[in-house]
Amino acid sequence: MVSYIYCKLNKFDAKTEDISEINSKIIGELPLNLGKLQKLHGDFFPIAATQHELQKKALKKIPSFIHAGCILEKRAYEQCTSEDVALWKAHFFPSKKLLSLTGGLGVDEWAWAKSGTRVTSIDIDSNLNHLAKYNFDKLKVEIDRQTSDANDFISSNDLSNYDLIYIDPDRRDGNTRITNQVASYSPNIFEIIQNNQNTNLNWLIKLSPMVDTDFIENHLPGNKSYYAIVVRQEVKELLVHIQFTDSQSKTKREVVSIDGSKYSYSSQVFNPERLAPSNMDYIFEPNGGIMCLKLNRDLHQLNGFTPLNIQHTFFKCNVIIPSEMGRTFMPIHSEPIIGGLNKIGKTIKSDYKIEAASITARDCKLTTEEIRKSLGLQESNTHYLILTKRGNEFIAWICVKPT
Repeated sequence: MVSYIYCKLNKFDAKTEDISEINSKIIGELPLNLGKLQKLHGDFFPIAATQHELQKKALKKIPSFIHAGCILEKRAYEQCTSEDVALWKAHFFPSKKLLSLTGGLGVDEWAWAKSGTRVTSIDIDSNLNHLAKYNFDKLKVEIDRQTSDANDFISSNDLSNYDLIYIDPDRRDGNTRITNQVASYSPNIFEIIQNNQNTNLNWLIKLSPMVDTDFIENHLPGNKSYYAIVVRQEVKELLVHIQFTDSQSKTKREVVSIDGSKYSYSSQVFNPERLAPSNMDYIFEPNGGIMCLKLNRDLHQLNGFTPLNIQHTFFKCNVIIPSEMGRTFMPIHSEPIIGGLNKIGKTIKSDYKIEAASITARDCKLTTEEIRKSLGLQESNTHYLILTKRGNEFIAWICVKPT
């Protein structure tokens, strides 16, 4: 009970810092050695165990923080940017003087500070700010972290002093995620941007990839550019860059695939001049970043791209797209198999002698397991069933991966 009260009331004091120092030295131990932590920390074991468990989870996401002996807080960690994505932001959106209105754990601010940016960061949580300041000292970066509400700070400061204003709003209501309910984020980005439409201001907003970009386009003022950030085929976040200029520019939508310090951009991958044609036909399934930005709606405009379903989630094409932008399959038959699931299952087994296939289905209103059970197929790592639906009929292709 004593250690529980201590943990609740003294979340980030000197003892917590000592525990983090010790834990950082044993970070490589797997599995978590609870006995050793108990022996090292005694009554402060609950704090030590919580920190050690968070550090284990964060080792791949924010390795510099872990190896420096930084302290973590569960909620702030879960919403923080990964280190490689933060470094890309600092590279792609260079700034001399940056204001972060939602400091949190401070991973993004750390990346900008490392690049030479003067960073002012605010957060309403004074305990979290104490933690962040301790971490910034361990990371050897200078960041001005202040305790303030975003709206209060804006009302009492001249935003034109900053060449970039960054907002990563809280996407939780208590313990509930509200990833796609952008109007419920805190602070309210719609009110902030609407009330600060100044041509000198330059905004960068981090959102959940579940947010509808068309909704943002219709409800946020200014010229907007959208960036879907993809790491290892998973969409991590949606960035919206907002500027106010006298002339209206064409809306930009870009998928950024990040692999360490290597970056790939969809505008380069899907440049018609760089698409090398092939004499083979392929099926292409765009990744989540392309879907997030609804760029799949425009792929049919590329030479040789034909949508295979209404939602434009599968395309027939005669080029192989790099894997960071989606998956490419090679059909083993020239024409699709069309009909009910029973007919498709019988055809797959009788005509193509296929008893197992990994299933990728779109627009079918059935789960993968329901489809697998109906077709009577086992799982496979060599053959793939691409399945969609048009009207009342299913359309299927048996494929392999291109060599």
